[in-house]
Amino acid sequence: MKRRLQQLSAALCIALTLTSVIPANFVFAATAAKEDVIFAEDGADDPVLPDGSETPDEPAVKKSTVKKAWIVAKKKARVNWTKSKGADGYILYRRTANTKKWTKVATLYGEGQTYGYDPKVAKNTYYYTVKAFRKTDGKNAYADFDQKGFKVTFTKNTTKPISGEYKSGSVYGSKLSSKQLSQVKTAVQKFCDSYITSDMSDVEKVLAAQIYMARTCVYAADWSKNGANTAWGSLVYKNSGGYHEAQCSGFARGMKALCDGIEVDCRYVHANAKSLNPSHQWVEVKIGKKWYIVDPQANASSGFLAFFLCSGQTYTGRSGMTWDKGSYPKVSSKDYPAEKINEAWYGYKIMKVYNKLFK
Repeated sequence: MKRRLQQLSAALCIALTLTSVIPANFVFAATAAKEDVIFAEDGADDPVLPDGSETPDEPAVKKSTVKKAWIVAKKKARVNWTKSKGADGYILYRRTANTKKWTKVATLYGEGQTYGYDPKVAKNTYYYTVKAFRKTDGKNAYADFDQKGFKVTFTKNTTKPISGEYKSGSVYGSKLSSKQLSQVKTAVQKFCDSYITSDMSDVEKVLAAQIYMARTCVYAADWSKNGANTAWGSLVYKNSGGYHEAQCSGFARGMKALCDGIEVDCRYVHANAKSLNPSHQWVEVKIGKKWYIVDPQANASSGFLAFFLCSGQTYTGRSGMTWDKGSYPKVSSKDYPAEKINEAWYGYKIMKVYNKLFK
C-alpha cells in the first residue's frame, strides 16, 4: 500500500512520497528432513505441499542466490543477491548456525531490487537466503531457494572509530574543554553509526549530514550562550524543546565535525570584510576532485537546499558573501549537477535517513 506523504519539519519544508508495502507475518513449519525447510505464511498465498514442493501450475520464477553480505553500520549488514528475471520482489531470510529455521528479515519489491539490509546483526555467523516471487492473479508464485544459504561471519558490529580534530584549540571550537570535545566526538560517532553506511557516496553522506543538522538544530538567539558558535552547541547542547542550538559558526563547525567523521574532506570558511555579512561562516567540501560550498545554517533556516554543493560564483551572487580565496581550496566554477543531487535526494539510502529522523 502507499504510505501517506511524509510531512517533514519546517527545517527543510520538504514532503516526499515513500512507497512501501507492509508484508504479512511469517511463521515456520517444522523441518521435514535434514535439509528440507518449509515456509508457511499466515492467511496469505504461499501454499505448502506435504513434500515441501511448490503448488503446481504456477508461473516459473527463476531462483535467486545471495552473493555477498557485509557490515555497513552499527549492528547493520547489507546483503546482495542475483536478479531473478520477471520477479516482482524478493524475501530475505536469515538463520544462525545452530538452527535450520529461517527468520524473515525483509520483503523488497521490484525485479532490480537485488539488495537489502539486516538491521539486527552481532558478532556471529549467519546464513542468508532469498526467495524471489511473482504476483499473478493476486497470488504469489515463489521461486526455488538456496536451502543451505550463504554463510558469513561478522567479526564486528560497529563502524570504525571516527577521525577528527579533538584536541585543545580545535576548529570545532577553540575554547571547548576536553570534556566538551569528547562529547562532540561521541555525537559524531553516534551520527555515523545511525545514519551512514559504507555503500553511500560522498554526496549522500554530506546530504545526510545536512538533513541531520536541519532536523536536530535550530538557530540560536545569542551566539555567546550554550556554545552556539561551536560544534558543541550544534551537536551536543539541547534546549528545553530537545533541539541543539547554534548560529552560523556553530552550524559550520558542526558540519565540519560531521564531514570529518564521514571522511569527506571539508574546510571551515569565514567571510571577509567585503561580505554582505562579514561575520557569516560556512564550509567547503570536496566531492571527487572538486570543491563546493555548503552553507548548513542557510540551508536549515531557508527551508530548502539554498546553498548545497554550489559554485563560488553561485554562492557570492545569491548571498553576497566573499572570502579570502587564497586561504582555502579553489571552489569549482560550476555547481554540482542538480540531477545527481536529486538522484541522491530521492534515493533509497537517503529515504532511510528520513525514516529515522522524521518518524
